[in-house]
Amino acid sequence: MSLPSLSRTLLRALLWLVVAFFAGTLGAFVVGFVCGLINGAKIGVISQANLQGATFIGALICAAFAFERGARREAGRSPDDRIRASVERRPIRRWPVIALAAILLTPFAIFLAVALARLSPEMQQANLATNPVLLALAAILAATVTPFAEETFFRGWLWTALWLRTGVVGAAFLSGFLFLFAHATEALLRGQLAGAGARALILLPLAIGLSIVRALCGSPRASMIVHGLYNFAVVAAPPLIALWGA
Repeated sequence: MSLPSLSRTLLRALLWLVVAFFAGTLGAFVVGFVCGLINGAKIGVISQANLQGATFIGALICAAFAFERGARREAGRSPDDRIRASVERRPIRRWPVIALAAILLTPFAIFLAVALARLSPEMQQANLATNPVLLALAAILAATVTPFAEETFFRGWLWTALWLRTGVVGAAFLSGFLFLFAHATEALLRGQLAGAGARALILLPLAIGLSIVRALCGSPRASMIVHGLYNFAVVAAPPLIALWGA
């Protein structure tokens, strides 16, 4: 059997992006519905801030599950051994590259979180009002589950499938573009083109850095590490900043 065409690979990736988006939306809806039932029975025991934190966690888990399942399903059905092996554990080369990427990107994530927090006093108030257990759980999941699932998909299966067709540069560009598109999807569906563009620009340094790490280190596990540190900084920094200024 021959490899799928480039257009077919990209189409399959786009379909899984849609699945992940709706899985995340469903997860947030289910958690919100359950919290609504609890509030109805207990007369508003769950605050609005905690409700937002809980729905964020529900969306994160469900979207991550869809990305991870999509990567393994697509890799498992491939006739090429290299694609099938793309979602398995692979040795990491050049650890200094990971360290350098983390040193550069993690402070950028903190700076980004600080800037957004200062621009949005409402966000700071919400962070102060949210249960610390929910905040800690969200940060842990964003630093572990999300990077594992997204890197398995974007720089595991998809990277390898594109690399076989377009080489390293093509794989880096196309997988990075789809990574940015996936994170701007919500704003796009709401018709917020400016918001989608801003989100893509904010995440552009991360997409470039993850692609470089994946290319030089030879494993999606390397980009998982950098991605996890970045996500932890983005999610953990705003509540810490809010507490510091409280």
